[in-house]
Amino acid sequence: MTRFLKIFSAVLLAGVVALSCSKDSSSTGDDDHGIDYGSITDIQYSQHVQPLLNDDCVSCHGPNRADAGLRLDSWDELIKGSQFGEAVIPFDADHSVMIEMLTKLAGAVHPADQGESALDSAEIAFLARWIDEGAQNDADEIPYANSTGKVYVCSQDGAIVNIIDVDAKVVIRNVDMQDFGFAPDSKPHHVAAAPDGRNWFVTMISAGTIAKFNANNELVATDTTEVPALLAIHPTENVLYVSRFVSVVTTSLYVLDTQSFTPITSGGATDGRIEMPRPVPHGLTIDHNGDYIYTASLSDNELMVVSNASKDFETGIPVGNNSNPLQMTISPDNSTLYLSASGKEQMLIVDISDPTAPVLIDSVQVGVNPWHTMITPDGAYVYVANLGSNTVSVINTATKDVQTIGAGDGSDGLSQPHGLVVSPDGRYVFVSCRNTTGDYHPRYDFGDNALAGAVVVINTATNQIEKVLEIEEFGSGMTIWSN
Repeated sequence: MTRFLKIFSAVLLAGVVALSCSKDSSSTGDDDHGIDYGSITDIQYSQHVQPLLNDDCVSCHGPNRADAGLRLDSWDELIKGSQFGEAVIPFDADHSVMIEMLTKLAGAVHPADQGESALDSAEIAFLARWIDEGAQNDADEIPYANSTGKVYVCSQDGAIVNIIDVDAKVVIRNVDMQDFGFAPDSKPHHVAAAPDGRNWFVTMISAGTIAKFNANNELVATDTTEVPALLAIHPTENVLYVSRFVSVVTTSLYVLDTQSFTPITSGGATDGRIEMPRPVPHGLTIDHNGDYIYTASLSDNELMVVSNASKDFETGIPVGNNSNPLQMTISPDNSTLYLSASGKEQMLIVDISDPTAPVLIDSVQVGVNPWHTMITPDGAYVYVANLGSNTVSVINTATKDVQTIGAGDGSDGLSQPHGLVVSPDGRYVFVSCRNTTGDYHPRYDFGDNALAGAVVVINTATNQIEKVLEIEEFGSGMTIWSN
């Protein structure tokens, strides 16, 4: 009987990219090439995986026709994914769209939804095992193992850190905190990457933990402190600053040695604590030289400055009643700080040319609840995620003119935008989105993904949304690293 496998067909009605297949209904796992997928021990891509994809598949996903931008005629093309994102996430079959389409698609699992016979359980288990073992090719290469640009983004309610390749714009790894013994509600909130890329760090609010991972996503060390929130890593020293979440009233920043991963006790720091004059120091950034750290009291509306040399509070200024200052970004020349006033529809502009005497000089109207923000490498534009209005504001730093990106209803992916980073070359902005309201509807209904988070990719040349990558629940803090 003719056997036919299509992954992600061009039938995009209702936003669905289909994966279809025509085959006999046997559950033995034996295909037309005589491969018993239930008995394979050593998977070879060309001998085992590609034949499963080759049954008439390239007619829809090959060099002459590539529905949804997906080609399946080689490992290289498969790993690129479709125009919507990745087809597989190495080491994570459960969250790979290929497997979810075959096992979880609402109504009828794929390809039965297209009126075709389904893959049998042995074949699905085989594909899942290939993905869980790293989705390797014949040369034992793992996709994106040598990625030179990564976006790390927390899925706070999914207890996962998603890793995106900056150039390919696909999810290349999922790091599940539960695999390391943390609870499902550990709530990873923010990430920072060491400048050399050898380590990355994540805060977990509910676990009261800061975790250190290596470049292979292996847990290296942990430290505990109450409600750790945002992170700022020193550009040249082994120093990591940690701010506080809003659920507990605290008055200290926390500082760690990134090598020993122990609290720093020097200058004004005692057991890692640097006391602030105002409570809830939440927003956090460090200047490009690493000389001064800036934080802001979310409750008492004050911008505060810490000296890295002394590890002590330097000075502070009020930024206006009901401002609820949340997060900030610093111009490339260290002269200007842009601070989101989440209690107002404003970005506050602070002159920090003298860090010991900052001056609030201006404000710019943006969207509702401006959240995380970042300036482009050339200092020309500030991008702001507006959590409450489902938009991104773009501020021209020279003219203070503002452009708005997004429909405002969350349907375009910008559903409660939270975190924001800019690529090192300034060409792209990545925005993490919570979507706890469900205003963004995932492309496929898997029965458990109505509140899936997203990372929206914006092309800065056009300020248009170029891609929406679906991640796990509640996209929150993020960072970007480039070699």
